[in-house]
Amino acid sequence: MSFIDKLKENQKKNEEAGRNDFNVVKQKLLSGGYGLTKTFWLWWFIPAVLLSVMEYFSESTGTILRIDIAMLVWSGLMFLCIMRTTANKLWKMLALLVTGVDCLLSLLGVTSFFL
Repeated sequence: MSFIDKLKENQKKNEEAGRNDFNVVKQKLLSGGYGLTKTFWLWWFIPAVLLSVMEYFSESTGTILRIDIAMLVWSGLMFLCIMRTTANKLWKMLALLVTGVDCLLSLLGVTSFFL
């Protein structure tokens, strides 16, 4: 098999894998396959900081409510994903505590709009 044939074969494999990338990432995240470090820092912390910055600069109460709802849903989902990871119990409990507190604060923010 020539070098060009190998390149074409690898390109076909990558194209087939690229079609299902989102499903693979979703399944790996929900099953705890990324591990605690990537799940907490990459999948929870960075989006949480970005949403918080957007909320800080927002002037519309409707936008703030939508961001709080998005943060509540995202933190809840990441809480479940962190629960499924295998890691040192201390770090896992700290990550669960931080995401859980963020969930509760987001829930408080959402309910404060309706009280």
